[in-house]
Amino acid sequence: MLFHILDNKNIKCIKEAETEQLIVLLRKCSLKFQRANSHLWFLSKCKSSKVFPKFIKIYTKSKSISAVKAIEAAKKKWMEEERKTWFVRREAIGEMKLLISTELMSKLNSIGYMYEEEKIVDLVREEAHRHYLRLTRKFERLVGNQRQADSNKKPKSLKWSNLLSLNVTGPIEKTKVNSFPVYDVKCDFYPRFKNLSHLYVTAEEEKILNLGLKHGFSSEIGKKDIFDLAADCEVALSTRHVSFKDQKKKCGAILRRIKDKKIRRSEFKTLKNLRSGIEDQNLIICKADKGNTVTIMNRSVYIEKINEYVRDNNLTITRERNILNKYIAQVKRCIKECPQLLANIYTHKNPQIPKLYGLPKIHKDGNPVRPVVSCTNAPNVVICKRLVAVLPELIKFQPKRSLKNNREFVEKIKNIVIPENAKLISFDVKNLFPSVPVQEVKDMIVNRLSHLSEPLQVEVKKTLDICLNQNFCSFTDQIFEIKSGLPIGSPISPLMADIFMDHIEENIFSSVDPLIASILHWYRYVDDIFAVVNGTWRQIDILLEKINLIHPNITFTLEKEQDGKLNFLDLGVRKVAGKLNFSIYRKSTFTDCIISKSSNHPVNIKYAAFHSMLNRLISIPMDTDHYLKELGTIHLIAKNNGYKKSEINSILAKKLRR
Repeated sequence: MLFHILDNKNIKCIKEAETEQLIVLLRKCSLKFQRANSHLWFLSKCKSSKVFPKFIKIYTKSKSISAVKAIEAAKKKWMEEERKTWFVRREAIGEMKLLISTELMSKLNSIGYMYEEEKIVDLVREEAHRHYLRLTRKFERLVGNQRQADSNKKPKSLKWSNLLSLNVTGPIEKTKVNSFPVYDVKCDFYPRFKNLSHLYVTAEEEKILNLGLKHGFSSEIGKKDIFDLAADCEVALSTRHVSFKDQKKKCGAILRRIKDKKIRRSEFKTLKNLRSGIEDQNLIICKADKGNTVTIMNRSVYIEKINEYVRDNNLTITRERNILNKYIAQVKRCIKECPQLLANIYTHKNPQIPKLYGLPKIHKDGNPVRPVVSCTNAPNVVICKRLVAVLPELIKFQPKRSLKNNREFVEKIKNIVIPENAKLISFDVKNLFPSVPVQEVKDMIVNRLSHLSEPLQVEVKKTLDICLNQNFCSFTDQIFEIKSGLPIGSPISPLMADIFMDHIEENIFSSVDPLIASILHWYRYVDDIFAVVNGTWRQIDILLEKINLIHPNITFTLEKEQDGKLNFLDLGVRKVAGKLNFSIYRKSTFTDCIISKSSNHPVNIKYAAFHSMLNRLISIPMDTDHYLKELGTIHLIAKNNGYKKSEINSILAKKLRR
């Protein structure tokens, strides 16, 4: 009998079987179920350790990188399909086991059935233990073979000369590299905390504020919580009918560490005092606009700065009542009337009016605030995200000069030749989102829908209206209407701004003006533009005046290169012998504040910032000096946040070995 096939023939055999036959069938079925569990455990261990069982074999004559990647992907797919097959088989065996058990219970009394079941359980437990040991040895051999294979193709030790990216440009002097003081780089980071209020902050309070707003403080765990966690672990490990001695030891060690962990009660006392001081003196704590600086400012000053923005941008208090309920009803109606575009979409369970808040610009005189509208819980946020995902393809929007990230920027300009008289400049669009004319953008999109079917055109127009008509936000229990522009914070605003700026750029480059022809390269990331212009500074100033006449809403500002160098995004770009070289650029307001080692976060969350910085390090082509300086800066940031040198070197080594 095939226990994983539950068909009429097998069901008939079970129904007609005698008691002794049913006992034998139940024993065999239980063993099959246990083996299926063991196989799934083995495959899961292989998957998590990135090794492959010996039955997964794929050969090819080619040794190219693409062939190696294809084989790796095929092996992963094979193992995933094998796991799916065993899951299905285990489920079928379980159904068969249930059917046999039910039939046997009908032929035996309860005592007789329990006696036979106990014998089978003991047999299965013994077999499970033997099978577990066999699979464990098999798994350890696979891991050992994999480590041996890795050691044959990877260096056993890494010197600083090995920790250089393939993107390092120019000659690499090993003596210089090995003597570079990478652990002693000096950087002037911006302060992590700025007090803009009259509150007196003690040294202990400032130390806590310097940890940043993302720091997680460890909470005390009672004995009852530890006992409950231990019981849950015991139950989870005993349901598989397999001996998990090693796993139980590891769980026990973790639980003992939790029990013995010392909670610094002084931190909670300091936090409590700081909180009461902020509340008593009517202050507000928030993140600064640039960097991760924590600021404390008077609430009255904060409200006045927001009100100043409201006045300057003609935001008016709405007179419409129940505006949230009306808008929720419109969103639901839109989803119902757009089954093709908004298929399988859900509505927000607890929608709220978008919140207006400000980020103080501590690097500017008077500390003005940057207004942000938080649309996280807005009624239309899900529709906006869907439209952002599908609209570019529907309207065939392919911007020619827009950038996705700094890597794309580097790929596009790293090989260009710079004429001797060419200048590096950057344009910045002043207040882009509030300056975008919403109706014009709507018309541009509608004009690109003619190739779609009539029903789909109607759906796109309705969805677009719902997304762009959410022109209200709340602040201090007042609801304001945004009369013009796009809200900063809405998921759809970047796409609408990109469509509008692409239209502006088409108008600029369709001109026959010789000054426009002097623009050799032009790349834009949202509202920041990098350009290479072949002309004098006087001609560039005239060029700025001309492009500012393209649209009345859009004003460009100009930044010129200094000594052949220009900062763009997070990169420093400089001219060297007709080519462009790169380095990492950090603004003067950059702080070294990341999630510290002592924070109560998972390890992968703590390391996320270093993965990002090291990925950038090895993907941006730099000369040796700038590479090592950036590596030293990363080590300094790690040191200032409690991380070891070896942790950073380990992450970097893994990335370079891929």
